[in-house]
Amino acid sequence: MREPGIRRGQSHHTQRGSVLLVTLILLLVSVLVSTATLEGAMLQARLVHNSQLHSQAWLHAEGVARAMLLSRDHYPLSAPVGHVGCADTRAVPICDDPALELPAAGSGLGSSIRVQVTRKAPMTLDGGVLDERPWLATAPGVSWAVFELRVDVTGDSALQGQAALVAGVLVPLSAGAPRAVYWRDLTLDRL
Repeated sequence: MREPGIRRGQSHHTQRGSVLLVTLILLLVSVLVSTATLEGAMLQARLVHNSQLHSQAWLHAEGVARAMLLSRDHYPLSAPVGHVGCADTRAVPICDDPALELPAAGSGLGSSIRVQVTRKAPMTLDGGVLDERPWLATAPGVSWAVFELRVDVTGDSALQGQAALVAGVLVPLSAGAPRAVYWRDLTLDRL
């Protein structure tokens, strides 16, 4: 007598083998889907981590730049156009004055910092509204020297974040504090 569910000429072993084959295929598909999902999640975690490292490096670079804006001593008013002052001659191959001192904000935890101050043309700007932007308005009768401040921060082996910023700086020829007129993040917005 034949068992129910088994066709003529088909044995128990053949039927059990096909169930095993289908189960193995489904298991393989689920492993592949799980692996792809896990790799996507790991990529997202690395992207977030890199973004955090960049943000930390940017904040460090911005802190150094803001500290540099507090003192007129960082901007040589008698220097000619194109003069480059830097704090580290090893990192800046073209440096006219390596005596630039980093502010206290420049002592980062495990970071290498490169600061460069360049005298830009025109040598001076007279007071008034510059570029028809009200936030660039300056006091009438005040002449300003134009500088560009560049700060590069590179992390060590434990902190690999990098940031590079450039700030345009106006320094009054008479007494007064330097004034930033623009900031650019060079790591995101290359020149």
